[in-house]
Amino acid sequence: MQEDQSSELNYKKGFNEGYLITKHLPELSDQLSQIKNETPRIDGFKDGRNEFFQEKAKERMGHFLKKDQVKEGDKSIQPSKPKENKDDLEKE
Repeated sequence: MQEDQSSELNYKKGFNEGYLITKHLPELSDQLSQIKNETPRIDGFKDGRNEFFQEKAKERMGHFLKKDQVKEGDKSIQPSKPKENKDDLEKE
């Protein structure tokens, strides 16, 4: 029981460290993520690092999608009328 709590605490510490180090010192995070040791703290570190990257990817995707959205009723961008046939092209 005591060992489980200790493992969980070490995992949480590693997770928070992984997230914060990745955010503020990405080069150090890259180096630390290469550690091959399998401990709760290292596992937490790697998961925290991954969480940071996932959040950043979602943030970037959100900005990308917002940029492409056209507000309904926005008159500044009008969809072009599809050309019906060759004669329509010559009239313009």
